[in-house]
Amino acid sequence: MRHRRSLLGLACAAALPGCVVVEARPGPPAAPAPPPPEIGSLAAYATVQAVEPAMRLVRLGTAGGGVFDMTFPDGRNLARLRPGMTVIAEYDAAGRPLIATSLGAAREAAPGRIRGMLAEVLDGGAFLVLVGPDRVPRTVAVPSQTMMAFATRLGTGAEVAVTLLSF
Repeated sequence: MRHRRSLLGLACAAALPGCVVVEARPGPPAAPAPPPPEIGSLAAYATVQAVEPAMRLVRLGTAGGGVFDMTFPDGRNLARLRPGMTVIAEYDAAGRPLIATSLGAAREAAPGRIRGMLAEVLDGGAFLVLVGPDRVPRTVAVPSQTMMAFATRLGTGAEVAVTLLSF
């Protein structure tokens, strides 16, 4: 193929006086993209579907159609939850489940906290694509097996929040 291009270039150069054929050289390879940032927590805004305080279990549903159960090591505050309540279900970096009716303004606005819609779950939950209020997709890495399993149950379209480990 290279030989054919050279012949074509010579033929064109011969037809156009004063033309010089210069072979194109590939430029330097592009720098690899930086890895996506890792998250330290993953939260989903969900609706309580059922509560089993004796079993320390809460069944939740997301706006994306995901349904999942969370089991808590300590069930003392679960009795205050009722079906139909909106809650924030979260797993932290250590894999501990947390549930709250609100996070508070300080935690919502904490540095590195991103709230958005879950657009895609990749590689079994190892990566998430979130679309924030700016409508720009952002990929984040999920380092914890517990958070990965949680992510696969949320459903595309679920309202989520993540906390970045570095930003």
